[in-house]
Amino acid sequence: MNTHVDKTQENKCRSNVQKESETKVSLKIKLIVDLAYKNPGKDRKDFENVNRYLKAAGVNKKKLFLKNGDPKKQISILLDAFRQSEL
Repeated sequence: MNTHVDKTQENKCRSNVQKESETKVSLKIKLIVDLAYKNPGKDRKDFENVNRYLKAAGVNKKKLFLKNGDPKKQISILLDAFRQSEL
C-alpha cells in the first residue's frame, strides 16, 4: 500500500467535502438574505424553511435578530452556528 497516494487521496476528499459544505452554507445564507425581499404572507413556505434551517443549525435567533442592520455580524453568527452544527 502506498501511503503517499492514500494521503493525497485523503486530502483531496477532505477538500471536496469542505467545498461542498461551504456551498451548502452559502446557499442557506442566500435563502436567509433573500427573505428581506419577500412577502411573509405570500412566501410563507420560504420563511418556514429558513426557520427550520436556523433551528437545525442551532442559530440563536434572538442574538441574530438583535443584529438587524449589521449584516456582517449576522453572517458571522450564521457561519459560527453552521460550523458548530457540522462538527
